[in-house]
Amino acid sequence: MVRVTMKDPKIWKTFVSSVTALIEEAAFTFSPDGVRMKAMDPSKISMVDFELSPDAFDEFKVKERVVAGVKLTEFERALSRMKSKDQLTLEVDTEKNRLNLIFKGASTRKLGIPLLSAEEEEFPEPKLNFAAKVTLQASVLKDGLKDAEMVAENVRLNADKNSFSILAESDRGTSELVLSKGDEGLVGLDVSEPATAIYSVRYLIDMVGGTSPSDQVTLKFSTDLPLEIDFGVANGRFRFLLAPRVET
Repeated sequence: MVRVTMKDPKIWKTFVSSVTALIEEAAFTFSPDGVRMKAMDPSKISMVDFELSPDAFDEFKVKERVVAGVKLTEFERALSRMKSKDQLTLEVDTEKNRLNLIFKGASTRKLGIPLLSAEEEEFPEPKLNFAAKVTLQASVLKDGLKDAEMVAENVRLNADKNSFSILAESDRGTSELVLSKGDEGLVGLDVSEPATAIYSVRYLIDMVGGTSPSDQVTLKFSTDLPLEIDFGVANGRFRFLLAPRVET
């Protein structure tokens, strides 16, 4: 049986909440090297790449490779029962065909969700050279995207050496968010050359939906190339790739 424990399991809530809106089922691979999940949404517009090393866990008991397929809505519902100070243990019980979630806090509670027949998929790693790397507060990014959603289906991201902006325009109106160096919401800005690209606002809102206001998010992009959204996970990786909308 696979058994892994985290005393501070916030990353699982953030990850599952962000991914559930994009894909229905996921195959988590537990191995002695860690836990990972990589998948594309049905439209092939976005990809999620999630990995945690054994060092990310307070307890890590995985002797051999096990793939656990789950319905993400069920996983999210189970995680919603976790209290803010609970310790989370995940158990893969292949005999009973369950992924068990054990919450240990003021009491010990256990929820089991069905395992699905699934195999880990392999996806080619795109080779991207990003011109812009922008780190900002998640709450600021959410505000800009929700403003944009009011007026358009797509947003334009712009970055130069001094500023970053999110712009949207349609016959319904316009929205604009601008961050300049020194602004509280802009944590970091590294731009080798000016970059501009258009992306789906709905996908972006879903991708950052699981973040809390104190989180930071890093956006990496170049002109008319895929966007990488990196959540900066210690001892692991959690990122999305999103294809651009190219103007014709």
